[in-house]
Amino acid sequence: MLKIILVISILVVSSYGHSAGAEFKYYVNGQYKSIVIVKIDGLNFNSSCLKETSCKALRISRGVAFKIHETNSSLAGNPGANYCWDVGAKNRILKDSKNNEYDFCVFDDGSMIDAWNLYAKHYPPKRIE
Repeated sequence: MLKIILVISILVVSSYGHSAGAEFKYYVNGQYKSIVIVKIDGLNFNSSCLKETSCKALRISRGVAFKIHETNSSLAGNPGANYCWDVGAKNRILKDSKNNEYDFCVFDDGSMIDAWNLYAKHYPPKRIE
């Protein structure tokens, strides 16, 4: 029960933290690089997915859910960040203009998707009645 409440709370907070068209900073190869985030299908992606017909992040978000790896602890780690590894991406932190941090899955083709968006799409929170 506590795990469900924690996941729902994090999903709500992270989903309202940034808007489409916002510029983020991404630390790669010893320097910060600017990234623009856009909404596609209601999810947050880097803007290269608008131009690329082979955007891996977009393909995976539209596909079936991947199996979540097993963990020894019920609260170990960030489920969104862990799911990046499950889908074959790396979890990276992007920062907005106020230095707020957001988890993104970064794929080998350079495409990115908000980790919590992807996790929630493939594993929507269960309603508590």
